[in-house]
Amino acid sequence: MQRRTVVFLWLTIVTGLVSAQDAAPAVTPIPATLGQEAPFPYRWKFPAPSPEELASRRAALAAAVGNGVAITVSAPPPELSSGSRYKPDHDSWYFTGVDSDPCVWVMTAKDGKIDSEKLFLPTFNKSYELWNGRRWCAGPESAAATGIPESKIVALSGGNFGGANSMKPVEDHLRALMTSNPAVWYLEGAEGRAEGGGLSIDTPDRGGMVKKFLRSIAPEKTKIRGLGGLSGKLRSVKSPYEIELIRRAAWITGEGFHDAMRHARPGMWEFEFQGFMERAFTSRGATGVPYYPIAASGPNACILHYTDSRRQMQDGDVVLCDIAAEYGYYAADITRSFPVNGKFTPRQKQVYEAVLAGQEAAAAALKPGASLMSLDAACRDAMIAAGLKSAELHPHGLGHHVGLDVHDPGAMVFTPGMVITIEPGAYIRKESLGIRIEDLYLVTETGAECLSKMIPKTVAEIEALVGSAWRK
Repeated sequence: MQRRTVVFLWLTIVTGLVSAQDAAPAVTPIPATLGQEAPFPYRWKFPAPSPEELASRRAALAAAVGNGVAITVSAPPPELSSGSRYKPDHDSWYFTGVDSDPCVWVMTAKDGKIDSEKLFLPTFNKSYELWNGRRWCAGPESAAATGIPESKIVALSGGNFGGANSMKPVEDHLRALMTSNPAVWYLEGAEGRAEGGGLSIDTPDRGGMVKKFLRSIAPEKTKIRGLGGLSGKLRSVKSPYEIELIRRAAWITGEGFHDAMRHARPGMWEFEFQGFMERAFTSRGATGVPYYPIAASGPNACILHYTDSRRQMQDGDVVLCDIAAEYGYYAADITRSFPVNGKFTPRQKQVYEAVLAGQEAAAAALKPGASLMSLDAACRDAMIAAGLKSAELHPHGLGHHVGLDVHDPGAMVFTPGMVITIEPGAYIRKESLGIRIEDLYLVTETGAECLSKMIPKTVAEIEALVGSAWRK
């Protein structure tokens, strides 16, 4: 009995030490000036965009529209059996700050200014809240959070779940607008269906059907243009609020990489590594992952979109992990490649350092006025100078914009406030060797800032980190 007590106390102490070591560090709050407390904090713990920021986004869209009507429609909820969480339509969220369904926003612009706007939200429904929790409803709370006066928020009544009957206020408003406004309509690509001359968003297929409804009102004059081109230009330059959310997503991702790489070892399964990262994301407040994780070892690292995560890592493998967190609906996108045994072979080191040299050359060339093409040219020149062959270099693009979408809209020529990835790679199938290094960069007035610089990247840093949890 005494021996059992001693063993139990020893295990308790060791477990406590391990838990303390792996515990999530204190998170520095994002300054309150960059957002507002989420209206439904039990759902997510991140600052929502302030009503002032949302109002400025809508004003900027009106300036881009000139004369016309902009419409956004919320994304439909996923099927419960799909295993997916609800994620708002990004244009709808960007302009309204509403992240539940149903939500329709209609803005009329005249001479580049907002002439009128209406936000259509459901009424409170006790049955809905019992089954699904709170959602955005018409009333003072939504008015305060969105910056849209309550007098301009219209209740969608009828239907417990925002069904077909509840869309009549939207129908009536659109029919009235079509008689006196320009024939050009900007639609965000939301999906829907029109049946019997009415509008329904009570379906997962909302796309061309909202367009069909609009055309059914005035088929002889209706012209519909995609909203994406206009919203994309606005979304490509991030505000200080957005930059802080992306910075937090990168920090959470970095914590995941530190944790997972410390525990990496030969014999680990790819899904184990993925699990270490996702645990770190959840424990640090991530709101999800922005794309399906890639944990690819050995020959799998040469498959650009490998997602099976079912191979056991072997001694001598290089592991390519393209895994990132999302925070406040904003994405990170980061990749690290490392030897699972903690030590690069001379050949692996040569290829790795050539890829790193390419990334560094591209990052040095990143500044306002530069383009992805110019960065890619600098990157490839550096990789070839470091000893790689053209056929071994990445067949994919060097990078892309990041924001609400992991592949966010954005121009090819950079301006301050844009966030992009730089992700060169080398893939040598005959050697079962794939290496990619990807980081997030913020374009500044004078150059660029790496938002993911906290994640080890040099050969020395990686060899010191990988497997350190197992070393004596």
